[in-house]
Amino acid sequence: MTEYSYPKDSFSAKTRFFIKKQSFRPLISEAKKHYNCSQKLNILEIGSGAGIFTNILEKEFKNADITSIEIDQELQLEAKTRTKRTDFILGDFNKINLLNIKYDLIFCIQVIEHIEDLNLFVDKLKLITDETTKVIITTPNKSGLGSRLMGNKWMGIKHDHVSLKSYSDWILFFTNYNFRIVDKKTSFLSGLWPFTVWPLKIINYIVLSLFGYIRWQFGESVILVLSENKIESI
Repeated sequence: MTEYSYPKDSFSAKTRFFIKKQSFRPLISEAKKHYNCSQKLNILEIGSGAGIFTNILEKEFKNADITSIEIDQELQLEAKTRTKRTDFILGDFNKINLLNIKYDLIFCIQVIEHIEDLNLFVDKLKLITDETTKVIITTPNKSGLGSRLMGNKWMGIKHDHVSLKSYSDWILFFTNYNFRIVDKKTSFLSGLWPFTVWPLKIINYIVLSLFGYIRWQFGESVILVLSENKIESI
């Protein structure tokens, strides 16, 4: 998850933290469609960033064992200040061996666009999932209105966004790897000016926190809920 550290004691920082935290609520709602918050779950977060979403996971899934992987040491240190019981792993998911572990719920929030070797990523993902696992992924939408209307000025174009795809291309990609698309949606219009700047940026966050992701193809971010297809024995 791409997040950047900022002073926590300023009013602006606290406001942004609160708003961003609310914008993550729809992802928890997606998870609750498949799991009860009181269940004893094994949850993995790929990319903790500054720990805003990790903080929510701890509060919502009080009985879960939570593991969070982050490649940036500075961000991971900040995430640790926002959490109490998450097990953190520092490193690249593609290079970490999570042997003999199957997770019930995996979150990969605004991370996959940073990964160069997507084939290796999915191979590693399949080692820690089965047909009961739900994987929730969000990533910038190359076919969204923001990308279409802003062209090269689209905020999704960054030097470290090396794996951008369209809504339909992401669906095809995971389907080809034998994942079942449990749900597919996109967000709203945060990629369009003037919704890219404060204070108007708050409008998108409010709409997102109130209504979540919706079933259309042209929002700023794609959200996919995935599950492995069960391979029947012959």
